[in-house]
Amino acid sequence: MEETKPKPQTGLAVMKAYADRHFPEMTTGGVGRKRNLDGVSRFLKFGVERYEVARCYLPPADAALEASREDL
Repeated sequence: MEETKPKPQTGLAVMKAYADRHFPEMTTGGVGRKRNLDGVSRFLKFGVERYEVARCYLPPADAALEASREDL
């Protein structure tokens, strides 16, 4: 049986998983990475607010997101 990674359990973990998967293909120094993370953040907020997805999937607050971008 093939081993799989554990599924993300928080909004920040979803964003990190997205970055791990898609950022190696993107050039550094542009606005693409920030724009994509902002899109993921909006998508997570939409899911929680409109479709009552668990609140643990809310993205981190803007200040926390800025601090965590260095980790992404």
